[in-house]
Amino acid sequence: MFKKFGEFNSAEELNAAAAGFAAEGDMESLKALAEENGIDLENAEDLANGDIPELCMPLEAAYGRLTAEEKEVSSRPAREKAVIMVIIDQIRAMCSDDEIVPRIMLKGKRAAEIYEVMRDAAGKHRNGNQPVCVCGTDRDLERMIRSYYFSGIDDFKAEVAAYVGRCCA
Repeated sequence: MFKKFGEFNSAEELNAAAAGFAAEGDMESLKALAEENGIDLENAEDLANGDIPELCMPLEAAYGRLTAEEKEVSSRPAREKAVIMVIIDQIRAMCSDDEIVPRIMLKGKRAAEIYEVMRDAAGKHRNGNQPVCVCGTDRDLERMIRSYYFSGIDDFKAEVAAYVGRCCA
């Protein structure tokens, strides 16, 4: 993920890079940038033609990031992929909240990391060979996602551990 152009920390950074390619007339790089970031290729064409002022709006950038994450997790084992896709779908549903949209674009933030923290916390409560999971409601998952994006990683891990401890007790 983000192998050619690197990871952008905001929609503004992504749009600045796209504007540079458009100004240079480098349509190949502009399309590759859009594709790598999960942005519709028509946006790249429209930007190059001067039909739109920027490659994407913040919500499009957030959805694009989630689309790129979907591609990244596609090679994972089916069980992991299924859980991460639930997390991605919940994040996508939360995008009606304008505060979460720019957080999705922060460098290094990944739905897979939410899954991994939850998996690791649940694994500490494993009993024999039984698989473990973190169960809860959509509201519980939303609270975990918000904690991940708005708190530091240590606070997020502590919240997940406390939640799993209550569920598995």
